[in-house]
Amino acid sequence: PNRAEKADRPIHEIGHFLLHTPDSGATANFHGVGRRTRQEIEADAFALCALIPRLMLEDRTIDELVNDGIDPEILSERVNLYRLYSI
Repeated sequence: PNRAEKADRPIHEIGHFLLHTPDSGATANFHGVGRRTRQEIEADAFALCALIPRLMLEDRTIDELVNDGIDPEILSERVNLYRLYSI
């Protein structure tokens, strides 16, 4: 994983905990690791929104965000979320 993916990973896992933990408590499931399940997509979206809040997208230009060190690939994914869902 590149530097941006490593930074995103802990927040992605927090997203799983907040969005997908059953009422009976936390569990670990490594079945299908690497597959793009709905839960993986949701956790990725959570991480992107936490790393790059909506107001940051609305207040800054793409060039400013990239110049501040935000990975262009991650920024592109975040902008797509914003355009599709306004989040």
